[in-house]
Amino acid sequence: MNGENQTSGFWFAYIETLTGLAVIFLILFVAAANRERAINEQQEGLVKSWQTAKEKLFDLQAAPVPDPKMGGMRITLADSLIFALKSSKLSGEGENKIIEISRVLVGFYKSNPSFKTAMRIKVGGHTDPIGGDTINFPLSYQRAYNVMSLINSQFTSERLDVETIPIAYGSKYPLPGHDSEIEPKNRRITIVVEFLSTELLIGLK
Repeated sequence: MNGENQTSGFWFAYIETLTGLAVIFLILFVAAANRERAINEQQEGLVKSWQTAKEKLFDLQAAPVPDPKMGGMRITLADSLIFALKSSKLSGEGENKIIEISRVLVGFYKSNPSFKTAMRIKVGGHTDPIGGDTINFPLSYQRAYNVMSLINSQFTSERLDVETIPIAYGSKYPLPGHDSEIEPKNRRITIVVEFLSTELLIGLK
């Protein structure tokens, strides 16, 4: 009798253990499925809001393009009205353009609160070749810094905080076909919306 009790007790404990493990695996499976669903929903929202931002930027003649090296989307403003020769001061038209672009980026930023810590903005300053690196690197940095400050002002006015970085390129990267000595299109700014998470890069084209 005792042997039968021990055997039935063993099988009862064994079945109970298996049932417990099954419940644990079920909980883990449901949690993983919910997490994947949440990520997919966030991704869909991100792509949708980016498409909206892209359309607005296109209307501003500031269409973003993928930049694999920078890990994000690059906006190039090659407009002779942004900076005068040897100047880091934005023209009135250039300032208005940066403000309009910044407002689009603010809207995109606000619509994706769960990814705020995974986004930052890099502003690159460029020059034409006149003057050499001694003049052009500080000049390009000041151009980038001035644009960055203007972008930041649009975010802070909405009580938002985004990481921004100014970068000096000098005349290192002239636009194709625009490498003459006095080439206004090389007095430009590049704005890269950098995504620090691979989830953000999926579907963003």
